[in-house]
Amino acid sequence: MGSDPVSIQSAMPVGSPTIRDSYLSGPAQAPPAVVELPVLPVRIALTDPQHAWVEPVKQRLGHICALPVAWDGYRGRPTRFDIAYFAFELLKRVCKASTPAPSIVPLPSGGLQVEWHQDDLDIELTIQTPNTVEVWIGHVGNGEEETEQSLTSNFIFLDPWIAKLG
Repeated sequence: MGSDPVSIQSAMPVGSPTIRDSYLSGPAQAPPAVVELPVLPVRIALTDPQHAWVEPVKQRLGHICALPVAWDGYRGRPTRFDIAYFAFELLKRVCKASTPAPSIVPLPSGGLQVEWHQDDLDIELTIQTPNTVEVWIGHVGNGEEETEQSLTSNFIFLDPWIAKLG
């Protein structure tokens, strides 16, 4: 290696601001090399939009998971974290920005019930274990309609119903 300074040119337009950064190249007795680096514009990392239902759901699930044994005055079991986590991930999958926050209630069995009651539509999701969801939908539209479904891994069935909420 020679002892002349090395300049690395960037694709930045002439006259763009640069940062000078010196470092030693080659053997310890070699003079420092000068490298000019372009000043990059500030980048902002974007995350998923924070939907209005997310915080109330997180808070409610945290409260439910902290319930003690016999929380209901009988033998109610606390909800396990994996069930609450599954419920939250399911909601992230099926809820849109305009979806209202659901009501979430613990079940004495340790499961959860996630529900919406809005105008002429009732949706209830009973979650006993991760990937075990019993769905009940009551819809008063052109006549009363009830639908029940057991879901384990494909939750696309919920999409059109949740979309009707908002």
